[in-house]
Amino acid sequence: IGTGNATASAFTIVSSTLGQGTHNVTATQTDTAGNTSVASSALSVVVDTTAPTITGQSPASGTSLASLPTVQVTTSEALSELTAGALTVNGSAATSVSGTNPFTFSGYAVPVDGTVTVTLAVSGITDTAGNALSATGNSWTYTKNSTIPTVLLTSSTVSDNGFTKNSTVAFTATFSEN
Repeated sequence: IGTGNATASAFTIVSSTLGQGTHNVTATQTDTAGNTSVASSALSVVVDTTAPTITGQSPASGTSLASLPTVQVTTSEALSELTAGALTVNGSAATSVSGTNPFTFSGYAVPVDGTVTVTLAVSGITDTAGNALSATGNSWTYTKNSTIPTVLLTSSTVSDNGFTKNSTVAFTATFSEN
């Protein structure tokens, strides 16, 4: 990956550009008489040029739910510079984030019933190598319905307890939701 000349017992070599992946680097020394040392122990260098991505949400995107106290986001790798306010629920920023992957967000305003849109603003969020978080999949929706369903049970044949052991009774259940 490079060569260099040293006048002291240590020196620095700037490598050529390394591609994605793990590279094992060794060094040898050749003295003025032409004697070459045994290669040093390998120094492993990992080059990461891949942008992290959002790989999941919990609850899952598209879920119908009664409440949304927290949102979990899972990414393809560790992130840095992730703050609570990066996640919004119907425009209300989260005030707390915990965990390292998945990340659990909370503290946003309680969303009203209907379509709930969650967005993770990716600007400034990177992996530990400095690759920016991909915006692909950074917004998703839920349907919130916190209305408790009701049931009304009626019978057109019930009258004054006039039943015998062979009586049949027809009941009608009416539900407030499908």
